Amino acid sequence: MTWIAVVIAAIVTIVLPLTYLLSAKFVLDAVLETEAAINARIAAQVVRANPTLWRFQTAKLEEFLTRRPRRRDAEIRRVVDLDGKTITESADAITPPIAWSSADIMDSGVKVGQIRIGRSMAPLLLRTAAIGLFAALLGVATFFVLRVLPLRALRRARAENDNLIEELKLRESELTRANQGLRQREADLTTSNAELEQFAYVASHDLQEPLRMITSYTTLLAKRYKGKLDQDAEEFIGFAVDGAKRMQGLIQDLLTYSRVGSKAKEFTTVDCESVLSTALNSLALAIAESGAQIEHDPLPKVRGDAGQLGQLFQNLLGNAIKYRNGKAPEVHVSCARQAEQWVFSVTDNGIGIDPQYAEKVFAIFQRLHTRDEYEGSGIGLAVCKKIVERHGGKIWLESELGKGATFFFTVPRGLGDDALPKTQHGSEERVEV
Repeated sequence: MTWIAVVIAAIVTIVLPLTYLLSAKFVLDAVLETEAAINARIAAQVVRANPTLWRFQTAKLEEFLTRRPRRRDAEIRRVVDLDGKTITESADAITPPIAWSSADIMDSGVKVGQIRIGRSMAPLLLRTAAIGLFAALLGVATFFVLRVLPLRALRRARAENDNLIEELKLRESELTRANQGLRQREADLTTSNAELEQFAYVASHDLQEPLRMITSYTTLLAKRYKGKLDQDAEEFIGFAVDGAKRMQGLIQDLLTYSRVGSKAKEFTTVDCESVLSTALNSLALAIAESGAQIEHDPLPKVRGDAGQLGQLFQNLLGNAIKYRNGKAPEVHVSCARQAEQWVFSVTDNGIGIDPQYAEKVFAIFQRLHTRDEYEGSGIGLAVCKKIVERHGGKIWLESELGKGATFFFTVPRGLGDDALPKTQHGSEERVEV
């Protein structure tokens, strides 16, 4: 980069004044040549007037030699014979060096003398020197622009780059530490969740036996002493039996919730049509008693746990049948492909859910109604959420109070997924139960 700047600066310094000098000298020579030719023609007229004695008519020759513009450069105008001797001249005071130009004086095609005109080149050389000085300054400026400024900019850029690299290294170090901390917290959370699930499973399993004993003996007590105790005692025993049974149900539900993670199976290709059919068979009695009408669109094959997906469908359909508003339940199950996932939906015409509780209903043991209105522990939708999240999806609902509800859940599409089944005519199939 340095030598390029030096070469360009040298070219600017040398070429500019040299170009001016050569072009100005060319113009000066052309002007002098033109003036010499004009004066030679004038002198030829004097010669033709007196061919023999014209050399002695110096007054006439000087007369036209001194005819010059008011504003003019200093010149020497000289008439010489064939031997080169000066006949006459008109000379201004000029400073050497002098640039000369000449033209022949002709008489009937014969050369009889010569006109010589000279001008000082001192002004031209002074202007060339001034331009050379300017060119030198311009060359220095060019070198400064091409070398010094980029070098300074490069140094600043390097300094900024070094600062950025240091800052990047610092940020990278901080990010590495943050990632390590995040991985550690993730590992701790995974361990904690596993231990919590194991504890829930063990606790609920170990509580089953003593609770069964309590339930058995309170039930036996109620049967054996029925009618032998006063009304308050029988009522208290009834409370104890009912509480023990409800506790047994809660423990069983907690055990079911913990098994979503602890007793899970590896994912395989699952036919959702078959899974839904199994869930409907499990709900056959509830469907018959309620007079429910259940329809479903074609469902795809997905990667998942068949048992848990069956439980997911059974819980959602069971809720749709349970939370009816006096009319026969009408339930519709559908599925649509959306980007890289399947979006399932279960729509009913039941009592609906207030939108403000749309998140709360998926929490464990959360109920929106009393046990006198609708039975259950409030764990069904929590199990659904845990199953969907284990499959890499999400679950949500859209509903208005008194206008039914639609539960949506997603399952990622995988290599083993199929497109939605078609009928023989190419349209999607709808099945009614």
